[in-house]
Amino acid sequence: MGGGGGEDEVVARARQLPWRERMRHVSWKVRREAHLDLAAACRTIAGPADPRVHEFGPLFRYTVRDDNPEVQELALDSLLTFLPVVDPRDASSLVGRPITIEKAKTIFLMFIELHAVDIFLDSMENAVKKKVQTVVIKSVELLQKTLQQFGSDVVSAERIMKVHPELLESSDNRVRKASEVLAIELSRWIGRKALRRSVIKKIAERRKGNLSELLLDVQQMTKPKPTRMLRHVFYFYHFFC
Repeated sequence: MGGGGGEDEVVARARQLPWRERMRHVSWKVRREAHLDLAAACRTIAGPADPRVHEFGPLFRYTVRDDNPEVQELALDSLLTFLPVVDPRDASSLVGRPITIEKAKTIFLMFIELHAVDIFLDSMENAVKKKVQTVVIKSVELLQKTLQQFGSDVVSAERIMKVHPELLESSDNRVRKASEVLAIELSRWIGRKALRRSVIKKIAERRKGNLSELLLDVQQMTKPKPTRMLRHVFYFYHFFC
């Protein structure tokens, strides 16, 4: 009982701290309450002229990286009410609880809608370079999904193809499978010749045969059209550049 009372006292005292200190507090209970309060405050923001946009925006640098799953989930809830004032360059939220991963994917997709495509692609490239396999797989799957929804006029096929050969050569079978699905999607948008020139010729011979077989049916597929469009919005994300 005494321990619980002590924790309650810590949480109560922390309410007097500035937002940033609450978000980075050593106690996860303090951080949890801070995120609940932030989410409630975000829901009252009427628009971009609200001064709290500038006050709250930088806080999301810390919130989406919390190492406590419950706190991270609350942080993503706050973020979903505050888009687009978050730095999407860290893909670490693509690992964790399924519900956390889905919220993170939703946020990344909404960032593309809000014209932050280059920042999104920076995040995916960084995730691939870190070689944390779970993050790599989720990042490749997300690249395929964004290309499928927004098309190559929005999501740069050229930038994806810079990292694609390495993914197709991965020693992890799950990464290779996800990368093959991405190759099929790329081929639908830019054609097999362009994919062969920029990607396939750069991978080992033992990989080329299987990939070429997978791409045989692409020509018979209906030419894709984007299913999701960019929004005409005020750009907030410059706060994080």
